[in-house]
Amino acid sequence: MEEIVLAVDPSLRAFGYCVLKGGKYILDCGCIRTEPIKGLKDADSYTERIRIIAKTLSDIITKYKVDRAILETPMGSQSVAAVKALSSAQALTVSVCTVLNIPFSTIDARTVKKTLTGSRDAEKDEIMAVVASKFYDFNTWASTVNKITREAVSDSLAVYLASNLNTNIEEVKSN
Repeated sequence: MEEIVLAVDPSLRAFGYCVLKGGKYILDCGCIRTEPIKGLKDADSYTERIRIIAKTLSDIITKYKVDRAILETPMGSQSVAAVKALSSAQALTVSVCTVLNIPFSTIDARTVKKTLTGSRDAEKDEIMAVVASKFYDFNTWASTVNKITREAVSDSLAVYLASNLNTNIEEVKSN
C-alpha cells in the first residue's frame, strides 16, 4: 500500500497543505485562510482562527487516512507577533497529529531552502521553480489560484521534497 503523507507550511493567515500518495500523486492541496475576525476581541478572534484550522486539518487527515505528516518549523528574524502566530500554527498541527495518532516530522525553513536550491536564503520564486520541476501539473494548477495560495501550497510541497532528500529531520512517533 502506498503511503499517504500530509505536508504543511503552518501559518495562521495562510496555512498551506498538500496530501500526497506514494510521493507521486497529489491527492489534495490548498490553503486554509483565516483573517482576524472584526467585531471580536483579539483573543476570541485568535481562538476562532485556531479552531477553524484545527477542524479543517483534522478533516483532511481523516478524509485521506494520512499515514504521517511533515511540517515546516519557522526560522529567521520575525516579529514577535509573527513568531506567536507561526508557533501557534505549528503547535496546533502537532496537537492534531498527536490526537489522531499520526507520526510527524519537522524540518526548518532554511534547511528546506538549502536542500532544494543550495542556498539558505532562496526566494519564493526559486522554491516554486524547483516544485514546478518535480510536479508535472504544478504550473497549470498554480495559474488558477491567487498568489497567497500558490505560495502556501508551493511551500508545503517544498517541505515534502526537502524532507525526502534530507535525512537531518526530527521525527516524532505518536503512540
